[in-house]
Amino acid sequence: MFHGIDIIATALSFGVWGYAIAFIIAFSESLALIGAFIPGTILIVVFGFLAAHGDLNVWTLIIVSAVGAILGDSTSYFLGTKGTRLFNRENRILNISHLEKGRQFFARYGDRSIFIGRFVGVLRPIVPFVAGASRMKMRIFLFWNVVSGVSWSIVYVLLGYFFGDSFSSIEIWTGRVGVFVVLLALIIFVLWYIIKQSAPFWHLVSSYVHSLWRTIRTHEDTRTFLRKYPLPVRFLRNRFRKNSFFGLPLTILFILFISVVYMLVGVLQDILSFDPIVFIDVRFAHLLFMFRDTGLIRFFLAITSFGTFPIVIVILISASALGLLWNKRRYVEALWITVIGSQLFVLLGKYFIHRTRPSGLIPVYYEPSFSFPSGHAVIAIALYGFITYMLWEHIHSFRKKTTVLFIGVTFIFLLGFSRLYLGVHFLSDVIGGYLDGAMWLIVGAAIVLWRKYTLHEDPPPTSDKRTLFITVGVVISVLIISSIYSFSYAYKITPLPQRTDITKTRVVAVDNLFSGPLALPLFTKGIIGTVHVPINIIIVTPSFNSLKSAFTKSGWYRSNPVTIPVLMRSAVAALFNQEYLRAPVSPFFWDEKVNNINFEKPTIAHSIRERHHIRVWDTGTITSAGEHIYVATISLDTGLKWYVVHRISPNIDTQRDYLMNGFKDAGVLEYKKYITLSKPLTGFNITGDPFFSDGGAYVLYVR
Repeated sequence: MFHGIDIIATALSFGVWGYAIAFIIAFSESLALIGAFIPGTILIVVFGFLAAHGDLNVWTLIIVSAVGAILGDSTSYFLGTKGTRLFNRENRILNISHLEKGRQFFARYGDRSIFIGRFVGVLRPIVPFVAGASRMKMRIFLFWNVVSGVSWSIVYVLLGYFFGDSFSSIEIWTGRVGVFVVLLALIIFVLWYIIKQSAPFWHLVSSYVHSLWRTIRTHEDTRTFLRKYPLPVRFLRNRFRKNSFFGLPLTILFILFISVVYMLVGVLQDILSFDPIVFIDVRFAHLLFMFRDTGLIRFFLAITSFGTFPIVIVILISASALGLLWNKRRYVEALWITVIGSQLFVLLGKYFIHRTRPSGLIPVYYEPSFSFPSGHAVIAIALYGFITYMLWEHIHSFRKKTTVLFIGVTFIFLLGFSRLYLGVHFLSDVIGGYLDGAMWLIVGAAIVLWRKYTLHEDPPPTSDKRTLFITVGVVISVLIISSIYSFSYAYKITPLPQRTDITKTRVVAVDNLFSGPLALPLFTKGIIGTVHVPINIIIVTPSFNSLKSAFTKSGWYRSNPVTIPVLMRSAVAALFNQEYLRAPVSPFFWDEKVNNINFEKPTIAHSIRERHHIRVWDTGTITSAGEHIYVATISLDTGLKWYVVHRISPNIDTQRDYLMNGFKDAGVLEYKKYITLSKPLTGFNITGDPFFSDGGAYVLYVR
């Protein structure tokens, strides 16, 4: 069968005809007569998708699509000036109901409807027609037409281009990357739900606090205290006055400022004293490395570009200009103080802390400066957080306030998280950056409120049509400039080569693996540093293929990585007590690295609830004979707790013997020996299950 996408792909092979078809699609979708029946937006996304493979130049495609869209809307406008006689209730294509919807939309949004309507389905070709029928001024229509046409083309062509570039690895998106994207989307959804649905909660809290305060204030003991200690009472009362900056506003800001400074000093102390947060940083970096993907790298490079100097200065100057335009000078001055002050603290932090950035395979690209604090996280709060605060202050609808807050918080989160995903900062760097930015955001808010309450500088905003016209133009221009720069930045950065064939050069005797100045850790840990089960297996083998072969011949199965389909299949198997021979294994950390070599073997129960499983790590060392050394921890799952996590058998030494005997029976065991690593010990694993061991390990030499 010859599908539509095949037609497009064939046209692309003829060069200029590909651009011609893109022009016709964009033009036709904007026509009042037929536009509602042409899926032009989808097809333009497909063109961008295919352009990612080099068939067309993406920038030429954007220009051609924009010109087609602009001319299509202009044609609809011209047809509208000739009247609406063709529309009636019996005509399915030119139905009068479509025209009425367009009129209502145009009446509600006015001039802006040309821009907004461009992105609203069936109204896309109708709104320009209504604008013509309503005798909208040609110059105003042309302005909005050009702005909306260019914006529409950039958004949808780049959308297709962005995902088209990573289509060759689309199967990965159902893998670990799929899990990562789902978790990221879940976090954003939780933020949205908390912010958007918080109004009843805060009303309840407010009502409760007011009721509690009235009860305390009218109590006889309270009255007695007020009469007995008038000076302290007056001081406290003044701290909660709402009509003075030195009352409730300063009290709240002071408490927030002290809290932020306290947390920032705590993070600094942890970093300088190498507290557990440093090791959490490394483990978290390795965990994110498991979800590394080309498409997500490009996405987060685009996000991180909003913390670079060119975009920051454009947005800072634009926000300042709009603030002056709207007669909000006090916000402009506070914004510059917030941004400059926060960046000075970034320079001081990098100069005095001298913390090196993540190294090895972790960073996607090279950053020459020091790591703490993250300048991007700082600017996320100082600049974008301040803009969110400005909008919050001047929006009266609680629903719109929560929408602005959600967008601001989500963008701030993504900008900071991009530094973690790209591997150029540690978790504590980003946390420290957020706290630095928050500290200066509080300073900026204090300046704004001080000038409002003390100097009574709160002039009414300018809100004439000319001001609104300029504001929309500036905002759209900034969005277009930022989008183009962000896109080019994502493809300008050349990722460092991600080597997976690291040569092992450190030679070590197996008996000295856990002793001496370069001793490896004996215990596995959780992401926050909680000590778990000890290493009880050491495997010496000529190669990784030999390791896999030994497990396969012994009846073990390689566990699948954590993916969305794998998690779903595991959940079904756990619920119905079914067998799943390649079910995933939960992550542990050893030597700050997450386990990515896992095997499992079914028991006689043939159920996912009961299984032998082993986590294996490559030590990165070899013996004097050139053999690779791996360490592992093995245990027996005896059931499920809460249908989510496994319960292990407490005697982990029996599983050590079980693996050794299995290798021996399969004929893959060349030599074995027992070594003592520690005294006998007991403990609890990550889910609280007890275990005990004699402190020893088998060294298994396999063929």
